Amino acid sequence: MSAAITNLPSAFVQQKKQERIVHAFAELVTEQVYDATKISDIVKRAGVGRKTLYDNFDGKEAVARALAARACPSIKLDLGGKDAGLSLLVIELAAEYEAGVGATERAEDLCAVLREFPGSITIALPKEEDGLLCSLPPGRHGLSRDFVEKNQRWRLFAELASSIAERGYRATSVGNICAGAALSGRTFYEHFEDRQAVGPALVGFASTTALAHLEDAEPDSGWTTLIIEVVAAAFGGEVEVAREARRAEDVLRALIEHTAGHQSSETKAAAA
Repeated sequence: MSAAITNLPSAFVQQKKQERIVHAFAELVTEQVYDATKISDIVKRAGVGRKTLYDNFDGKEAVARALAARACPSIKLDLGGKDAGLSLLVIELAAEYEAGVGATERAEDLCAVLREFPGSITIALPKEEDGLLCSLPPGRHGLSRDFVEKNQRWRLFAELASSIAERGYRATSVGNICAGAALSGRTFYEHFEDRQAVGPALVGFASTTALAHLEDAEPDSGWTTLIIEVVAAAFGGEVEVAREARRAEDVLRALIEHTAGHQSSETKAAAA
């Protein structure tokens, strides 16, 4: 008598759908940055409908969290807050690991770069009496154009750093920077082409070492955002830079250890 053929358990089918969606998302992130990856891209690559994706995940960020959890369960993502750069970097490395691109080696390289930062990033804020962080008097003040431009640029840099400390780089807008610096949007755009230009400008002012690493990264990548956030911490002093860099390295180390251990287990299972 032949065994009865039954349908696959619904939990098994759902798990496989989730894995397809996460894997498709990982492939896309390795080809383009997180922000450029859309829900429509994910469902097309995974071969599922939008309803299937939303039946399993609340949205793209939920897929990203599932991906990060597969690579390193101990990592908590904070895509909209002060740890946005680190969270984006974890997503990108987890995507590379999921897609078999070799994220462990890259994470090791990033740890080495982070160890350079505390000694290579130094920002000496001007004293208030120098006038570079003070608002300018209204009307004809007789100050040189060079002084005015330096004053405005320093105020924009200082407020960028302050805003990043409060809300993270991704959540910092031109409006936030201008409001805190007591400068108009017109003044902002006299100094910077757009919001994306101010972060790299701050990095270039603070550290040629960090800028060199930034130039090798995608403009909207987690690595770019993380560098800007670490450099912004330099406005708070050397201790803050070291703390930010160390925290990022600790997270990457956790990812390295988890993925390396997982790879070792897979190798043993294949050899058995």
